[in-house]
Amino acid sequence: MGQNASLVMLLALGLLLGACVLNPATAPCQLRGTADDPLVTPDIDDCRPQCPNLARTDRDIAYNERQVAELEETHSNSLAPPIRHARERHELARLQAILDAHRKGRKPTL
Repeated sequence: MGQNASLVMLLALGLLLGACVLNPATAPCQLRGTADDPLVTPDIDDCRPQCPNLARTDRDIAYNERQVAELEETHSNSLAPPIRHARERHELARLQAILDAHRKGRKPTL
């Protein structure tokens, strides 16, 4: 995938995070190049879900909704170990915060 200095689709740990609308002044990630370089790009290996430069499209939200449905199904498995329930409960809360914030038109507080 080619990188554009202003828009990069992000895939981290197998999860589609969204699109990076890079503003080097507010990016918490490491940058490749200097901040004043017109070709500066974000280090997508250092992408952070709470980044103010992250934009989620309706496609990203639909993906998160599918993830929530899958997690709710596996979370209801009473035979799963407690550590799995705790991990899935945490991920469900994180994804639900993203969905709630998207519906309200604001950034999530994670």
